[in-house]
Parts: sequence; structure tokens; C-alpha cells
Amino acid sequence: MLNMIKAVSSRIGLYKFKTLEQSAVDLVEYLRLIIEETEKMIRKLGSKKIVEEHSKTVHKIKNEAELQLLVALGELYESHPASPDRNLYILMWTQIYDRIEQALEKAEFLANTIEGISIKNA
Repeated sequence: MLNMIKAVSSRIGLYKFKTLEQSAVDLVEYLRLIIEETEKMIRKLGSKKIVEEHSKTVHKIKNEAELQLLVALGELYESHPASPDRNLYILMWTQIYDRIEQALEKAEFLANTIEGISIKNA
């Protein structure tokens, strides 16, 4: 997950964007929320019920993030007429969104793993 976060920040730096797409900021906020819920799961690992509640929250956040990603990609492709510069811009942001999506998936996988450990040891 950390590698995906580094990949996102590296690409943003490499592409020298002057501003960020608001959808990317929103997606990273979803990632932060999932990480916070995962931390709460780790802190309450001994309580199966609490871990399950946080796990449900993680899945809800991940579903919201997936919808946001679809909207972001749609807006990206529909926002301006095609041109070589615009196509390059779309390609760069598509790569960034892909890395954010991978980070979200890894964060969800971590939460699922923690939930599994909690259930197994309950």
C-alpha cells in the first residue's frame, strides 16, 4: 500500500501538475479514512464485534471510493475536446487514478486480513 502511495506522489511530481484534480484529492481522502478504520481494527483486535463494525465501514468507504473513481474517469474523458495535449493529460491522470485504486484495494485487503485474524482468534 505504501508503495502505491509513493507511486502516486512520484507521478504527480514527475508530471509537474500545477493543480490537482479534485476527484484525486477526494479519492486519497477515502484512502485515509480506510487506513484510519484499519488502525481502529488493529487497536480492537480482541473484540470481534468491533472489528466487524470497522470492517463494514471500510467496505462502505471502498464502495463510495469506487463510485467516485468512475465519476472521476468519466469527467476526465468528457471534459474537453480531444487534442494531443489533452490526450497526454488524460493518460497521466489515468495512471495516477490507477495507482490510487490499487492503494485502495490493498487497504481493503489489509482490513479483510485483520478481520480474518480477529474471527480466527475469537
